[in-house]
Amino acid sequence: MTLTKTDTNGNVLWEEFYGPAWPDYGLSVNLSKDGGYFLLGESAGYGQGLLYSTDAILIKTDSLGNEQWRSTWGGYYSDCAWNVEPLDDGGAVICGCVSNNESTEQIEGYIRRIDPFGGLVWEKAYDFIHPLEGGWPNVFNMCRVLPNGNIVAAGVGQTIAADSASGREAPWLTILSPTGKVLMDRAYNSIIGTHSSASFQDIRLTQDGGFIAGGYYLPGQNDTGNQDVFILKLDERGCEYPECIPPLAVEEVLTQAADARIYPTPASDHIIIEAKENLQTLRIFDAMGKTVIEPLLNSDKSKRLAVDVNRLPPGLYFVQLKTSSGMQSLKFVKAAR
Repeated sequence: MTLTKTDTNGNVLWEEFYGPAWPDYGLSVNLSKDGGYFLLGESAGYGQGLLYSTDAILIKTDSLGNEQWRSTWGGYYSDCAWNVEPLDDGGAVICGCVSNNESTEQIEGYIRRIDPFGGLVWEKAYDFIHPLEGGWPNVFNMCRVLPNGNIVAAGVGQTIAADSASGREAPWLTILSPTGKVLMDRAYNSIIGTHSSASFQDIRLTQDGGFIAGGYYLPGQNDTGNQDVFILKLDERGCEYPECIPPLAVEEVLTQAADARIYPTPASDHIIIEAKENLQTLRIFDAMGKTVIEPLLNSDKSKRLAVDVNRLPPGLYFVQLKTSSGMQSLKFVKAAR
């Protein structure tokens, strides 16, 4: 792999080569917190498995490109490494994929967190929350570290076509806690046709706390159009429309701070919602994602709110609330009278 530093006019200031002399590829570069660089790629020079299978490699350099340390990882089959993101502690988060067999049908999205010296903090493999039996490719093409320490990873996940049990590639977004726990996991099937495929290639945090994600769309047989690019605006929950409820968001604090509770459940007449900070917004959804109650909050934005649910049909409901610390989703059961 080669790392090249240029001035603003493209003139080479320095260039460094990092062995071994095997087929290897530099795929992502980013600044480290100490002014140096992280260089991420794939190499066949460290493989412990099949001939020419690739492993991921991360090289840390100083500001002049001098190698300080390197870290490699991978299994018996090829693995991929697509993006490296620096952390405030001097470490980094890496995303890509890990293979479980020689074909492409057992691939999982992969996140690895390392310390400032290249040591492993944790690593986890992720399937899309509703994978096909037998496994299909699931890949994180991009990951970003959010201001609260959470990690958002975007790529492609396999989902089931609407008219059959066949698989198709859909844009895949996952929000993880700083320790790798899944907070939200979703495929965006609404932007692809019955037989088409699409993938997120990049994602960025926006000023309103949400995300902007982009990728490609590839129509399949019986669908119309040509290969296109797309951009999708999402809110802080990963929703592209106001009333969606992200899978796995229930009882998970997306910003690690709202810390609210709801009782009683099951409920017959009313529920009580309590938060450590004043409630700013609150909505109640049914199991289909439709807003059924959106109470007006007092001007003082109370930390405790009683909500009349007497007229709701029996079933499962979701409460989504926001405080100054962030968003939280809870659930309760409306009991039959």
